[in-house]
Amino acid sequence: MIVRTALVLVCLGISSLVAVAQEERKIDAETRERILKKVDALLAEHKAQIKKEVDKIIEAELSGAKKSPEKKAAAPASKPAGKPWLGVTITVSDDEKVLSITGVVAGSPAEKAGLKAGDILVEVNGKAIDGDQAFAEAVLKTKPGDCLKICVKRGESRETVEVTLGTRPE
Repeated sequence: MIVRTALVLVCLGISSLVAVAQEERKIDAETRERILKKVDALLAEHKAQIKKEVDKIIEAELSGAKKSPEKKAAAPASKPAGKPWLGVTITVSDDEKVLSITGVVAGSPAEKAGLKAGDILVEVNGKAIDGDQAFAEAVLKTKPGDCLKICVKRGESRETVEVTLGTRPE
């Protein structure tokens, strides 16, 4: 509070000097020098108070104490930055309609969700996959941390898995 008061006083002092100079329609070197001297005087006058307050703030921060009793709002959980990553390799049929998973990266979101080599991609979030472009668009519309429902044909059955996308490794 004292720091704010001291800074307000400094600003008011500067404002009044600038207002006088503006009335005279000039801010020459002499006026500028007078303003700077006034600022120096105001800072010197409140230097001890400012230093004490700054020391208190630093000490409080270093000790982990809160300076004010106000509750800080929790930061919203943010999703990781970067490009979304599933962690599969796919092949496309000759007619470009069927996408088969040919590999799953160890430790990837796809592996964690249970996708396997040999799975045929059928749907993403309820939309039919009719080519690699549709699949790529479905994944690229998302962000790391988003969840996709992927329906695959595995043998004679269909399975739907939920995959939480990761961040593409660089």
